[in-house]
Amino acid sequence: MPWAGFVKPIYIMDKIKDCYEPSNICEGNARPEYQNTELYVGTKIVKGVPMTETDFYKNIKKQDFPDRETYGDGYMVTYEDGYVSWSPKKVFEQCYRLLSNKEINMAKNVIL
Repeated sequence: MPWAGFVKPIYIMDKIKDCYEPSNICEGNARPEYQNTELYVGTKIVKGVPMTETDFYKNIKKQDFPDRETYGDGYMVTYEDGYVSWSPKKVFEQCYRLLSNKEINMAKNVIL
C-alpha cells in the first residue's frame, strides 16, 4: 500500500467537458468531471522515521513481508491522529519537507 496517506498525482485533461450528472463520465477520464470542479492542495504535519519497507512490516506491523517486490528505502509515517503507515522514500520526499525549528515551535501545540 505505497500510497497510504498520500494523494495520488492529479492529471488534468487538455479539454475538460462539462458533466452535469454524476453518472456522466467524461471522455478519457475514469471519474466524472462536474461543472463546479475545483483543484485543491492539502497540507499536514507528520512524523517521519527513515525505515525500509521490510523493517516496517517486520518491526512495526509485526507481519511477514507481502509476497511481492519491495519498494526498499522509505519512511514510517505517523499522522496527527496516530495512524501509522509506510511510504517509499521518493514519494515521501516529494510530499514533505523537514520543518525548521521555528515551524516546530509553532506546531508544538498541535501535534507534539
